[in-house]
Amino acid sequence: KQWYQRRVRVTKPLFDSYMKELITKAYGLDLTNSISSELLINQLYYYGLIYKVPQAVQTAEEDFAEWEKDDNYQVTSVVLSYGVSDLGKEDLIWERLLETSYPYNQEYYRSLCATNNPEMISKLLEGSLKNDWVPLQNKYDILNAVSSYHPTAAFKFLKDNYKTYYDLYGETQFNFGNILHTVVGNLKTRVDLEEAINFLETQNLGTGDRAFRIAVDEVSSLLDWRDCCEEDLRDYLITHPASS
Repeated sequence: KQWYQRRVRVTKPLFDSYMKELITKAYGLDLTNSISSELLINQLYYYGLIYKVPQAVQTAEEDFAEWEKDDNYQVTSVVLSYGVSDLGKEDLIWERLLETSYPYNQEYYRSLCATNNPEMISKLLEGSLKNDWVPLQNKYDILNAVSSYHPTAAFKFLKDNYKTYYDLYGETQFNFGNILHTVVGNLKTRVDLEEAINFLETQNLGTGDRAFRIAVDEVSSLLDWRDCCEEDLRDYLITHPASS
Protein backbone atom coordinates (compact mmCIF):
# COMPACT_ATOMS: atom_id res chain seq x y z
CA LYS A 1 0.00 0.00 0.00
CA GLN A 2 2.82 2.42 0.86
CA TRP A 3 4.50 1.67 -2.46
CA TYR A 4 1.29 2.31 -4.36
CA GLN A 5 0.69 5.63 -2.59
CA ARG A 6 4.27 6.72 -3.28
CA ARG A 7 3.91 5.75 -6.94
CA VAL A 8 0.69 7.78 -7.30
CA ARG A 9 2.16 10.82 -5.54
CA VAL A 10 5.64 10.87 -7.06
CA THR A 11 6.50 8.45 -9.84
CA LYS A 12 3.32 8.56 -11.93
CA PRO A 13 3.26 12.38 -12.33
CA LEU A 14 6.92 12.26 -13.34
CA PHE A 15 6.25 9.49 -15.84
CA ASP A 16 3.20 11.27 -17.27
CA SER A 17 5.18 14.46 -17.75
CA TYR A 18 8.01 12.53 -19.39
CA MET A 19 5.65 10.75 -21.80
CA LYS A 20 3.78 13.91 -22.75
CA GLU A 21 7.03 15.68 -23.59
CA LEU A 22 8.30 12.69 -25.56
CA ILE A 23 5.09 12.27 -27.58
CA THR A 24 4.86 16.00 -28.26
CA LYS A 25 8.38 15.85 -29.72
CA ALA A 26 7.45 12.80 -31.81
CA TYR A 27 4.54 14.69 -33.34
CA GLY A 28 7.09 17.00 -34.89
CA LEU A 29 8.92 14.22 -36.73
CA ASP A 30 8.88 14.01 -40.52
CA LEU A 31 7.32 10.58 -41.07
CA THR A 32 7.43 8.81 -44.43
CA ASN A 33 4.54 6.93 -46.00
CA SER A 34 5.54 3.42 -44.98
CA ILE A 35 3.63 0.73 -43.12
CA SER A 36 5.81 1.19 -40.05
CA SER A 37 5.23 4.94 -39.96
CA GLU A 38 1.46 4.40 -40.26
CA LEU A 39 1.59 2.17 -37.20
CA LEU A 40 3.69 4.77 -35.41
CA ILE A 41 1.21 7.51 -36.25
CA ASN A 42 -1.66 5.45 -34.84
CA GLN A 43 0.26 4.78 -31.64
CA LEU A 44 1.19 8.45 -31.30
CA TYR A 45 -2.47 9.35 -31.68
CA TYR A 46 -3.47 6.84 -29.00
CA TYR A 47 -0.88 7.97 -26.47
CA GLY A 48 -1.27 11.59 -27.49
CA LEU A 49 -4.86 11.46 -26.24
CA ILE A 50 -3.89 9.69 -23.04
CA TYR A 51 -1.35 12.41 -22.23
CA LYS A 52 -3.41 15.25 -23.71
CA VAL A 53 -0.94 16.32 -26.39
CA PRO A 54 -2.59 19.37 -28.05
CA GLN A 55 -2.27 18.12 -31.64
CA ALA A 56 -3.92 14.79 -30.79
CA VAL A 57 -6.69 16.44 -28.77
CA GLN A 58 -7.54 18.86 -31.58
CA THR A 59 -7.73 16.07 -34.15
CA ALA A 60 -9.89 13.90 -31.89
CA GLU A 61 -12.33 16.69 -31.14
CA GLU A 62 -12.69 17.54 -34.83
CA ASP A 63 -13.22 13.89 -35.77
CA PHE A 64 -15.72 13.31 -32.98
CA ALA A 65 -17.71 16.41 -33.97
CA GLU A 66 -17.98 15.05 -37.52
CA TRP A 67 -19.04 11.61 -36.28
CA GLU A 68 -21.62 13.19 -33.94
CA LYS A 69 -23.25 14.83 -36.97
CA ASP A 70 -23.02 11.72 -39.14
CA ASP A 71 -22.45 8.25 -37.66
CA ASN A 72 -21.30 7.04 -41.09
CA TYR A 73 -18.21 9.21 -40.66
CA GLN A 74 -15.33 6.83 -40.00
CA VAL A 75 -13.63 7.18 -36.62
CA THR A 76 -11.61 4.76 -34.52
CA SER A 77 -12.47 3.49 -31.05
CA VAL A 78 -9.66 5.75 -29.78
CA VAL A 79 -11.68 8.81 -30.82
CA LEU A 80 -14.90 7.37 -29.44
CA SER A 81 -13.17 6.54 -26.16
CA TYR A 82 -11.99 10.14 -25.94
CA GLY A 83 -15.59 11.21 -26.49
CA VAL A 84 -16.62 9.07 -23.52
CA SER A 85 -13.81 9.94 -21.13
CA ASP A 86 -13.26 13.63 -21.94
CA LEU A 87 -16.21 14.99 -23.89
CA GLY A 88 -19.04 13.54 -21.81
CA LYS A 89 -20.70 11.79 -24.76
CA GLU A 90 -21.28 8.34 -23.31
CA ASP A 91 -25.09 8.64 -23.54
CA LEU A 92 -24.86 9.31 -27.29
CA ILE A 93 -22.56 6.34 -27.84
CA TRP A 94 -24.82 4.15 -25.68
CA GLU A 95 -27.79 5.09 -27.88
CA ARG A 96 -25.88 4.17 -31.02
CA LEU A 97 -24.74 0.91 -29.43
CA LEU A 98 -28.38 -0.07 -28.90
CA GLU A 99 -29.23 0.89 -32.49
CA THR A 100 -26.38 -1.07 -34.11
CA SER A 101 -25.92 -4.81 -34.58
CA TYR A 102 -22.79 -6.93 -34.22
CA PRO A 103 -20.05 -6.66 -35.48
CA TYR A 104 -20.58 -2.96 -36.24
CA ASN A 105 -21.23 -2.17 -32.57
CA GLN A 106 -17.81 -3.34 -31.37
CA GLU A 107 -16.28 0.12 -31.50
CA TYR A 108 -19.20 1.44 -29.42
CA TYR A 109 -19.09 -0.99 -26.51
CA ARG A 110 -15.31 -0.99 -26.40
CA SER A 111 -15.17 2.79 -26.28
CA LEU A 112 -17.82 2.92 -23.53
CA CYS A 113 -15.41 0.99 -21.30
CA ALA A 114 -13.42 4.25 -20.98
CA THR A 115 -16.19 5.71 -18.81
CA ASN A 116 -15.67 6.47 -15.12
CA ASN A 117 -19.39 6.06 -14.49
CA PRO A 118 -19.98 2.87 -12.43
CA GLU A 119 -23.59 2.68 -13.63
CA MET A 120 -22.46 2.57 -17.26
CA ILE A 121 -19.96 -0.18 -16.48
CA SER A 122 -22.72 -2.19 -14.81
CA LYS A 123 -25.03 -1.66 -17.80
CA LEU A 124 -22.32 -2.89 -20.16
CA LEU A 125 -21.47 -5.97 -18.13
CA GLU A 126 -25.05 -6.95 -17.34
CA GLY A 127 -26.12 -6.29 -20.91
CA SER A 128 -23.32 -8.44 -22.30
CA LEU A 129 -24.96 -11.52 -20.77
CA LYS A 130 -28.63 -10.60 -21.00
CA ASN A 131 -28.84 -8.94 -24.41
CA ASP A 132 -27.99 -10.03 -27.95
CA TRP A 133 -25.42 -7.31 -28.69
CA VAL A 134 -22.85 -9.97 -29.49
CA PRO A 135 -23.13 -13.62 -30.58
CA LEU A 136 -22.98 -16.27 -27.88
CA GLN A 137 -19.40 -17.22 -28.69
CA ASN A 138 -18.28 -13.58 -28.26
CA LYS A 139 -20.17 -12.54 -25.12
CA TYR A 140 -16.92 -12.56 -23.15
CA ASP A 141 -15.52 -9.76 -25.36
CA ILE A 142 -17.28 -7.02 -23.37
CA LEU A 143 -15.99 -8.42 -20.06
CA ASN A 144 -12.46 -8.46 -21.46
CA ALA A 145 -12.82 -4.91 -22.80
CA VAL A 146 -14.04 -3.61 -19.43
CA SER A 147 -11.11 -5.27 -17.67
CA SER A 148 -8.67 -3.13 -19.67
CA TYR A 149 -10.04 0.01 -17.99
CA HIS A 150 -11.63 -1.31 -14.79
CA PRO A 151 -9.90 -4.56 -13.83
CA THR A 152 -11.32 -4.78 -10.31
CA ALA A 153 -14.90 -4.29 -11.49
CA ALA A 154 -14.43 -6.83 -14.29
CA PHE A 155 -13.08 -9.48 -11.93
CA LYS A 156 -15.91 -8.88 -9.46
CA PHE A 157 -18.43 -9.39 -12.26
CA LEU A 158 -16.68 -12.58 -13.35
CA LYS A 159 -16.68 -13.80 -9.75
CA ASP A 160 -20.38 -13.03 -9.27
CA ASN A 161 -21.29 -14.68 -12.60
CA TYR A 162 -18.69 -17.42 -12.66
CA LYS A 163 -21.17 -20.25 -13.18
CA THR A 164 -22.72 -18.47 -16.17
CA TYR A 165 -19.34 -17.97 -17.86
CA TYR A 166 -18.23 -21.48 -17.02
CA ASP A 167 -21.40 -22.98 -18.42
CA LEU A 168 -20.89 -20.99 -21.63
CA TYR A 169 -17.19 -21.64 -22.14
CA GLY A 170 -15.53 -23.67 -19.42
CA GLU A 171 -15.85 -27.21 -20.66
CA THR A 172 -15.58 -27.06 -24.40
CA GLN A 173 -14.29 -23.69 -25.61
CA PHE A 174 -10.80 -22.26 -25.28
CA ASN A 175 -12.42 -18.83 -24.91
CA PHE A 176 -12.54 -19.52 -21.17
CA GLY A 177 -8.76 -19.42 -21.08
CA ASN A 178 -8.92 -16.07 -22.89
CA ILE A 179 -11.31 -14.76 -20.23
CA LEU A 180 -9.18 -15.84 -17.27
CA HIS A 181 -5.91 -14.74 -18.82
CA THR A 182 -7.30 -11.29 -19.69
CA VAL A 183 -9.32 -10.54 -16.56
CA VAL A 184 -6.71 -11.85 -14.11
CA GLY A 185 -3.84 -10.55 -16.23
CA ASN A 186 -5.17 -6.98 -16.07
CA LEU A 187 -5.25 -6.83 -12.27
CA LYS A 188 -3.00 -4.12 -10.86
CA THR A 189 -2.56 -4.78 -7.12
CA ARG A 190 -1.52 -7.67 -4.92
CA VAL A 191 -4.79 -7.42 -3.01
CA ASP A 192 -6.81 -7.96 -6.19
CA LEU A 193 -4.49 -10.73 -7.37
CA GLU A 194 -4.73 -12.56 -4.05
CA GLU A 195 -8.51 -12.31 -4.14
CA ALA A 196 -8.52 -13.76 -7.65
CA ILE A 197 -6.23 -16.62 -6.66
CA ASN A 198 -8.19 -17.44 -3.51
CA PHE A 199 -11.46 -17.54 -5.43
CA LEU A 200 -10.39 -19.27 -8.63
CA GLU A 201 -8.39 -21.98 -6.89
CA THR A 202 -11.67 -23.15 -5.34
CA GLN A 203 -13.39 -23.32 -8.76
CA ASN A 204 -13.35 -25.76 -11.62
CA LEU A 205 -11.24 -23.92 -14.22
CA GLY A 206 -11.95 -26.31 -17.06
CA THR A 207 -10.20 -25.26 -20.26
CA GLY A 208 -8.93 -22.08 -18.53
CA ASP A 209 -6.60 -23.70 -15.99
CA ARG A 210 -3.31 -23.15 -17.84
CA ALA A 211 -4.21 -19.60 -18.90
CA PHE A 212 -5.05 -18.71 -15.29
CA ARG A 213 -1.67 -19.98 -14.04
CA ILE A 214 0.14 -18.02 -16.75
CA ALA A 215 -1.75 -14.82 -15.88
CA VAL A 216 -0.89 -15.16 -12.19
CA ASP A 217 2.80 -15.60 -13.02
CA GLU A 218 2.75 -12.56 -15.33
CA VAL A 219 1.04 -10.25 -12.85
CA SER A 220 3.20 -11.45 -9.97
CA SER A 221 6.36 -10.79 -12.00
CA LEU A 222 5.16 -7.29 -12.90
CA LEU A 223 4.35 -6.46 -9.27
CA ASP A 224 7.74 -7.82 -8.18
CA TRP A 225 9.44 -5.63 -10.79
CA ARG A 226 7.54 -2.57 -9.57
CA ASP A 227 8.51 -3.26 -5.96
CA CYS A 228 12.13 -3.67 -6.99
CA CYS A 229 12.56 -0.91 -9.53
CA GLU A 230 10.09 1.87 -8.73
CA GLU A 231 12.67 4.01 -6.96
CA ASP A 232 15.21 3.50 -9.77
CA LEU A 233 12.60 4.56 -12.31
CA ARG A 234 11.69 7.63 -10.26
CA ASP A 235 15.34 8.64 -9.93
CA TYR A 236 15.90 8.18 -13.67
CA LEU A 237 12.92 10.37 -14.54
CA ILE A 238 14.17 13.07 -12.20
CA THR A 239 17.70 13.08 -13.64
CA HIS A 240 16.74 12.50 -17.31
CA PRO A 241 13.77 14.76 -18.14
CA ALA A 242 12.44 14.41 -21.68
CA SER A 243 12.82 18.15 -22.15
CA SER A 244 16.61 17.93 -21.89
